[in-house]
Amino acid sequence: MAAKVISLVNFKGGVGKTSVAVNLAATLASDEPGFRKKVLLIDLDAQANASIWAMGDKWWGDRLGDKTEITVMQIFLDARGGPPSFDFEHAVITQDLFEGHAPHLHLLPSTYKMMDAEDMVWDAQMPKTKVLKRQLKQYLNGDSYDVVVIDCPPNTYRVTQNALAMSDFIFVPAIPDYLSVIGFRELVRRINELRIILGLPQPVPIRAVIVNAHNPGWTEFKVGFLHLQKAILQLKEKRAISPKCELLEPYISRSVANSNACRRKLPLFAVKTPGALKLADEYRALAGNILSIVENE
Repeated sequence: MAAKVISLVNFKGGVGKTSVAVNLAATLASDEPGFRKKVLLIDLDAQANASIWAMGDKWWGDRLGDKTEITVMQIFLDARGGPPSFDFEHAVITQDLFEGHAPHLHLLPSTYKMMDAEDMVWDAQMPKTKVLKRQLKQYLNGDSYDVVVIDCPPNTYRVTQNALAMSDFIFVPAIPDYLSVIGFRELVRRINELRIILGLPQPVPIRAVIVNAHNPGWTEFKVGFLHLQKAILQLKEKRAISPKCELLEPYISRSVANSNACRRKLPLFAVKTPGALKLADEYRALAGNILSIVENE
């Protein structure tokens, strides 16, 4: 059985997409009871934040440098034709991520040079939305990985489309405010426009909104929740998203603990401060709910 592929997508920045991707992948790949899954985290964002968090900035800089052949960027370079340079086993990092706290996690890292990947996709000598899937599908069998988590760029351009085209489930991290509700509706509209060229079913597999930076005391958030719930209901009625789409619980609290964990090159569950432990408990519950979806649907 092939690994289940999850894409975390939102073309609105600042919604905590990378923090969700990192902590979800690390939790699933931890040795904690109920998890211990073989997870591949793919960083498609040119900011490379997921890679830097998992590796630390020094290791990331020293290992990669200008070596695009050991990053996800090489897949898009190779798509233009000519002798391929991407070597999956050489590129994927299999040890010492998060200082060893996620022993079953592998990482396909990104590089700042991914800023040029859109140009590479347009020059591709194959379907422009299938570059990533064609290169990686042979490695994503159940013997190698249980779950693949993709941290996408904050857009719906060709690189993100490549992630969507290989996804079994799409999750949308969002902050429940006015602009996020508008952005969610537009994201759904855009993915549905692309559905046929991406090879996605109808309705498209947008399975849940992951609420991030939750602050129930803010009136704006309370109003945002109501509008997000209404948007999900209306979009399900139009068959624009999965009929099971929901605001997935638990909601992830607003906290500075994410920044602290990133600085220390650790997942939240490895940071023993009260704020981090509270957030880590929320991520354990969220990861458990996502795992149930991935394994049972």
